[in-house]
Amino acid sequence: MNFSDLTLVFELMEKTSLRSSMTMHLAKLYASANREDVKSITYLCQGILVPQSYGIQLGIGDKLAQQALRVVSGNSIKEIESLYRKEGDLGITAQFFLSKKSQSTLHSKNLTVKKVYDNFYKIAVSSGEGSQDAKINLLGELLSNASSIEAKHIIRFVQGSLRLGVAEPTLLDSLAIYQIAKMILQSNEIIAGDKTIKISNVNINYEVQEKEKSSSGSVMEFECLGELGDLQAIKNQKIILPSVSTTIGFPLISISKKENLFALKIDLLEAKRIYRELFDRAFNMRSDLAYVAELVVDGNIDRLEKISPEVFSPIRPALAERLLTPEQIFEKIGKCSVEGKYDGFRLQIHKKGNDVRIFSRKEEPMTHMFPEIVDAIKNEFLAKDAIFEGEAIAMDEKNSRFLPFQVTIQRKRKHGIGEKSTEIPLKLFAFELLFANGVDYTRKPYEERREKLSSLIQKNSKTIWMSSRILANSAKEIQSYFEKCLSEGLEGIIEKDLQSPYVAGARKFAWIKLKKSYGKVADTFDLVVIGYYLGKGKRTQFDFGGMLTAIYDPISDTFKSIAKVGTGFTEEEMQSFARMLEKIAAKEKPPNVESGMVPDVWVTPQIVIEVNADEITKSPTHIAGKEATGDGLALRFPRMISIRTDKNPKDATSESEILELYELQSQK
Repeated sequence: MNFSDLTLVFELMEKTSLRSSMTMHLAKLYASANREDVKSITYLCQGILVPQSYGIQLGIGDKLAQQALRVVSGNSIKEIESLYRKEGDLGITAQFFLSKKSQSTLHSKNLTVKKVYDNFYKIAVSSGEGSQDAKINLLGELLSNASSIEAKHIIRFVQGSLRLGVAEPTLLDSLAIYQIAKMILQSNEIIAGDKTIKISNVNINYEVQEKEKSSSGSVMEFECLGELGDLQAIKNQKIILPSVSTTIGFPLISISKKENLFALKIDLLEAKRIYRELFDRAFNMRSDLAYVAELVVDGNIDRLEKISPEVFSPIRPALAERLLTPEQIFEKIGKCSVEGKYDGFRLQIHKKGNDVRIFSRKEEPMTHMFPEIVDAIKNEFLAKDAIFEGEAIAMDEKNSRFLPFQVTIQRKRKHGIGEKSTEIPLKLFAFELLFANGVDYTRKPYEERREKLSSLIQKNSKTIWMSSRILANSAKEIQSYFEKCLSEGLEGIIEKDLQSPYVAGARKFAWIKLKKSYGKVADTFDLVVIGYYLGKGKRTQFDFGGMLTAIYDPISDTFKSIAKVGTGFTEEEMQSFARMLEKIAAKEKPPNVESGMVPDVWVTPQIVIEVNADEITKSPTHIAGKEATGDGLALRFPRMISIRTDKNPKDATSESEILELYELQSQK
């Protein structure tokens, strides 16, 4: 596939805010893609080269990108920087200068998707002496053969700012639509009610069709030759494709006669659900969308259905729902396991023989940071092959208390790891088993997973402990254990359904968390910093006076403002924040940010802070929750608790969580 075909889709997606349109553009892209390009396309749409767990970053900044553009365009760095400052977009800058180049010096050969991806990968893995020049040359090679439009997207990819608004749910939807379209194309008949209709010459319309009767607001349309029969008799029936299932039906929106053709319109939202659950599970088990996409395009749906954990391939962590009281929890799941909720590093540990690898909750490789835990796994964990989860936390063993997260977080560092591991040794509290000795435990009930995990930890291990828990037979027992955990320095409890499987990557009532309440709010918030304010009044001496923060919307892949945070930090922290935020300052509002407030300085969304607040209130100035409530939502009296360096921006509190907490607070 030519890279121009991909950039055309990028241009189309950039011009629309409709997720349904983006989904159909991507579905059509997959339908036209060569098998060998599917992986590259999927990664490039995500703005990545490989999954996070590989630890491979592109490693080229603005300065190197400008150098490559200088070489190819013939313009000076001063000219490039001047236009960059004006436009606030190095991609637009590249597009402008390369559009001015003589066509005789450009387009020596068409760029392919493979060539672009391969050069990006070579840039990422280039290291050592001469690597900087190599990176510039590899990027320059792409730019010298790129059209101005292609150059724009090449540079934006390098910057990590494709501006597509494409998140993982959109790509999974597009794969589901692609699969539905493929099954329709492969069918020679459809069933509508009690009628079987022979069809041929099927044509799929990938354009979004707006329709009031559709629950999604858009429909998928296809035309085919066939015996028309009595159209009215099947108009209100569901369409069944025998090749998919004799029990799954596609809601029919309309059927119309067109000469010897008939056109069928089916509900896009309902149709995609047929495959989304399967695709979601596969993605959650492997954390690699390109892997899922390749199997779908290859027609290996059966392999997706049989997918199981694989050592060294991180599984997306299960998430907990919230309820307000022990009474609500017990009413929801009855007798349950109640575990302490630790405030440390949530780790996923993979072991194969003597090879141990540790991943963070955001799937980053972190093995080197925890030498004492690695040694303990090798010597004190009794499975040959295993994947399990635990929370690593600093502990005052003498007083049987857990130390604050601010102490534990000191272990996240690049240098001095050995010394710090001696100064602040961590305990690993194991709480979930996902895989062991060839057995997939994610499908097994909680009690079986817990029992097996406990049996794999060597007795009297000094580093690996099972997480504390009780079996609660009443709300009173849940409340009592909650108070005990808080007194020991834990942040709350997690209740688990005894019969539930491990639900990777999803927030289900299989797990329910209960934390200390702040005012009317039942939890703290993990917010992303999107801007900051300069010091005023008593803070005039500081370059920092507060932060504009946002929640994350995974559907639109955007950060939506929710609070201005101006308290909770010391003068020393204010100076530190000023230095930290200056490094990620943006010339204009980042394209993936939505905000009704304008800070003194915008920043690239990278830093996550934990915040508590008294209440979630409606707000005319913030964007979070606006589509659902009619007004934006804001936090009343927000206060910073800590910087969460263990979380990336997409791990922040989501828009759906904010809406859930807003609803819960009204019940108090």
